[in-house]
Amino acid sequence: MGYGDKSILIIADKQRGHQQMAVAIAESLNARYELLVVNPNLWQRLSGQYNIKSYIPGEFSLIISVGSKTGGYARAVNAVVRAKSVHLLSTGMLGGAKYFDMNIRPYHDGVAGPNILHINGALSPWNERRLQTARERFSEIFSIAPAPRVGILIGGHSRHGQYTQETAEHLRSAVNILSGMGYSILLTTSPRTPKFVKDYLGQHISTLPRAYGYFGVGENPYGGILAYCDVFVATGDSVSMVSEAIATQKPTYIFNIGNLPKKIQKFHQDSFNLGLARPFSPQQMAESFTPKPYHQQAFVIQEIQKLIG
Repeated sequence: MGYGDKSILIIADKQRGHQQMAVAIAESLNARYELLVVNPNLWQRLSGQYNIKSYIPGEFSLIISVGSKTGGYARAVNAVVRAKSVHLLSTGMLGGAKYFDMNIRPYHDGVAGPNILHINGALSPWNERRLQTARERFSEIFSIAPAPRVGILIGGHSRHGQYTQETAEHLRSAVNILSGMGYSILLTTSPRTPKFVKDYLGQHISTLPRAYGYFGVGENPYGGILAYCDVFVATGDSVSMVSEAIATQKPTYIFNIGNLPKKIQKFHQDSFNLGLARPFSPQQMAESFTPKPYHQQAFVIQEIQKLIG
């Protein structure tokens, strides 16, 4: 069902993943949308004083905001536009979930309320249309890799945990195990991956047969890896990478880097309990695993459609 002639205003911060997440929702609603990228400073977020452009009441039928930096800004805009409002993730300073018609939050955040829509982990921006585009874009690189293919998705330093040389060595060991099991290796790092980890794994990947590694140089083939791989191993520090792997509905294994906050551990355990993922180990990889059907994105779209009528 389309959203007709109605239009959506997306308010996002500079994180590309946040922008893609909100745009994917608008695309799934078959709606026209305008993307507004904002970067309010700390004083603006504390005071609620924003320099917003002139809007007309009723100019947009839905406002989708995403990320903790945009909650207050979205409130200020909607005070003029008076549209239905959906916020993804934390509303941040002066945002307040109660000021939105719907606040989509992961279960592991531990936030409850009448307008909270809970999800497992994060929403994936990789809908079938985007995956097909990536499949075509990277076909020359990945279509020739013999099946089965394993996508190894590596995060990096964050408030959730730090990578060490020991982390790098454990990742190298995992790569060796998977290569020895007959998988073609399609490995990608993220902007958060420390250089010493990229260098260490890059040198090793170059010695293996049927192995490809992306270490931050050139076009990122992340979408192609999601499209072509039969199974995924994602480091547990990255909620988005784990969630995006799970959303492909292919077997996903979470690689434990250790020392993660309890709420991230809860996300892992919830994913295990729901039959969506398993912890990474040679024993788990050797066993047959078919994830349970998973349609979180469709559920979210359905709930937003109910909201907008």
